[in-house]
Amino acid sequence: MEDYGSISHLVRAFRVDSDRVDIEFCSDCGELRQVVSLPRTPDEGRKSSASTMAGWFRAAVKAVLGQRVDEAALSSEEKATLTCLAFEKVRPRLKQSGDKWVRAQKDQHPGEFFDEQLRANPIVEKYDIEVLVRVLLEVSRSDSELRTEERAFLEEIVHDEATIKRLSKAPRITVAELAEATSVPVKETILMLAWAMAYADGRLDTEEMNRLNQLCRGFMLPEKRVRELQMAAKLFLLDRHFQALKDQKVSLETLKEEFDERAKRWGLDEQQLETLRSWYPDELKICE
Repeated sequence: MEDYGSISHLVRAFRVDSDRVDIEFCSDCGELRQVVSLPRTPDEGRKSSASTMAGWFRAAVKAVLGQRVDEAALSSEEKATLTCLAFEKVRPRLKQSGDKWVRAQKDQHPGEFFDEQLRANPIVEKYDIEVLVRVLLEVSRSDSELRTEERAFLEEIVHDEATIKRLSKAPRITVAELAEATSVPVKETILMLAWAMAYADGRLDTEEMNRLNQLCRGFMLPEKRVRELQMAAKLFLLDRHFQALKDQKVSLETLKEEFDERAKRWGLDEQQLETLRSWYPDELKICE
């Protein structure tokens, strides 16, 4: 494990929750930026993949809304320990050139597009935030009632009780309301997060797919771009699923089987799966 003093300069930001911390790294060359999520306690790391993916999704929404707790929330010892642990997850994508850490591979890692979209196109306008919240609620709820966990999530995003009450009872968002989002990049971010919420529980049911297709039409984005955003959400969650399985210390055989099963269930073909495996050569190499 690398010494904290030799890698601390690569950290660009911390985002701290009560149970998790997100650490954003940037290589010395500036070509690789990656957010690594870690539990603050060992017990959190042993949660199921589904619960950890849901947690990562919630962290992603907070990130795009600019909700961040200052790194002062971490003790110096905790910050150093978590940074070193997180660096081990990003290290395979870096190499040392002299005293610099630079990108190891020219090609973009499957999960990078998601982080880049969030970082480049945050949601800051009040109207856009309300559109995001309403879209996420429509994708997540299976009936007309707002479940307890959904209300808790909503309260983390929107702190005004009157707004929460209004949004929780709002009718389905219309095409006209979707079209009023402030920019195309913001619409793309909202739709990408909608795809991520739909996949975060590990599956995509018919009702969620139908509603997502309606949202796609409402945002009036090109079909090619819609599929790129959908794929970005899948790849982001597949990478987090992979990391969660590793944290659970499952066998290499189980790791490969569960990764392949999830990827195929989400519609990735064998050629796409081979590309993904190449990013995790030690764990997902094809058995001879």
